Amino acid sequence: DEQILKAAQKYEVHLEGSAPLRSLKSELRLWRSKWTNLSDTPSTCTEALKRLDLSFFPLTGVLLQILGTVPVTTATAERSFSVLRRLMTYLQSTMGESRLNGLALANILKDKEIKIETVINVFCQKKCRRMEIENWECD
Repeated sequence: DEQILKAAQKYEVHLEGSAPLRSLKSELRLWRSKWTNLSDTPSTCTEALKRLDLSFFPLTGVLLQILGTVPVTTATAERSFSVLRRLMTYLQSTMGESRLNGLALANILKDKEIKIETVINVFCQKKCRRMEIENWECD
């Protein structure tokens, strides 16, 4: 009950009533006593919501809806590794190692200010491209 009330404090603004935490505590006591006599208890939040009588347990219903939609964990570090792996796979299959190294360096040095004119001039000096752009000269 303590962990449930701690979660409820976080989302107290969504719970209706003048003293929602006190009312929720009473509802949880009734909710627990309802399920102690039954053998078929819900195992998931969705299942509990389906079997919930909102006229008796309105705050419990709101809390179950909130907790059912909040992510259990954050996967930012895992996601960044999977994105990196996907990027590496794509880049390795579509370009050479020198370009891959260049992109890695660009990412590492992203705080360094780069002048667009300098990049364009270096790009033009490398070799001519098929598309000719008006007022630009390639050697």
